[in-house]
Amino acid sequence: METISCNVVHDILPIYIDGTASSDTRELVEEHLKKCESCRRLCSEIQREFQAPAVFEDEGGKETQDLKNFKRFLRRKRLHTALTSALVVLVFLLGGTIFMNSCVLDIAYEDAGITIDQEDAESVYYSTGIRGNYHWMTQVDRETGINRISFEQSLWERYVECLFHPFDHIHLILKKDEIKRIYADADGTEHVIWEASDEEKEAYFSGSREEGLG
Repeated sequence: METISCNVVHDILPIYIDGTASSDTRELVEEHLKKCESCRRLCSEIQREFQAPAVFEDEGGKETQDLKNFKRFLRRKRLHTALTSALVVLVFLLGGTIFMNSCVLDIAYEDAGITIDQEDAESVYYSTGIRGNYHWMTQVDRETGINRISFEQSLWERYVECLFHPFDHIHLILKKDEIKRIYADADGTEHVIWEASDEEKEAYFSGSREEGLG
């Protein structure tokens, strides 16, 4: 038997409920309603709203009040479906955004792509190959001159923010403040990013370390 789509069923439900549809049309609609729960619900709602439908067209071919009511009902139904769908999408997007911003991951040293770019008598500049924005934590031991650093990044920064906002990740080491920069992985593994020469270490320990960094 030939099948029809939901949109076609929606268009011919008025004459099906009114009882003016041909037997072939009624068979097609009834076969569709057996398989389609959403159309069955719609048919039931229309039948409840129009329990005693009048003729849908008068002798002059003009729409009767029942037909106008039916069309308004369909418009309200479609508007309600559209608004519900939009709300579901909005909630999904909002929930996904909140989750991606709250889920923060540690960045391993091997994924940071750290490279020494420039070094002079007073400072060292190094960059990373990390995509998107990220955050870092440092722990400086002024007695030993060792500075431990680690990076972390949210899922939003890693996979979304990086698509719209490029970042230049340049870090500065002041030799007067430290003699070794170490990257600390989450599992406790440490990697040396930069280490001062013997002369620079001697100058560090012979100088005053009472002042703050910078």
